[in-house]
Amino acid sequence: MPLNFLIADDHAVVRHGVSLILREVLPAAVIFQAYDYDTLISTLKKDPVDLVICDINMPGCDGFHVIDDLRSIQPGVKILIFSAYREDLYAPRYLQAGANGYLHKDGDNEQIRKAVLTVLQEGRYMSDAVKEKLLHKALSAHKQRSDNPLDLLSQREMEVARLLLKGMGLLEISNILKLHIATVSTYKKRIYEKLQVSSLPELIAVFRNHAGALD
Repeated sequence: MPLNFLIADDHAVVRHGVSLILREVLPAAVIFQAYDYDTLISTLKKDPVDLVICDINMPGCDGFHVIDDLRSIQPGVKILIFSAYREDLYAPRYLQAGANGYLHKDGDNEQIRKAVLTVLQEGRYMSDAVKEKLLHKALSAHKQRSDNPLDLLSQREMEVARLLLKGMGLLEISNILKLHIATVSTYKKRIYEKLQVSSLPELIAVFRNHAGALD
């Protein structure tokens, strides 16, 4: 029985490229495509899917909640995050949130093939860099400070910070994350305190220095 894949990315060239790679490895595969969060969810509700290959920066989708959202529809679906966000910073967080793997878009075709097959066969994929990051974090868990200040942020704080970086206000963030506006305000305060910033430009500077590109 052929495997069903769902590629979710707002760039058609990315969806097409990943589709070609999947066809090389699994010629009989059934491949669905989604270009935003709504089509991702609607497709998952209509068709059984073995593996979702999902960007996390597309319309309607920017947060760790996507893992729970997908699993609430198909509990057994495997999820491979395919993102341009820095792997060493975001991969551990998405793996902790329940993703089966995290692959940076700088990866070549062989890395994509390896990630897909590893998730399908073994249930989890991590690059060597991520394994080293997690090992380093475990060995240095007793330290009070992290080399990267963004490691101080919780999963939810990171979500709120990403939306702040997009120029969103507290009300808009509260609607997206389904949180009370006072709760969002508290998260914002914690983010600023942990990162020792007092304005959005300073927050942007910290993310540029420690997370790479903001888009």
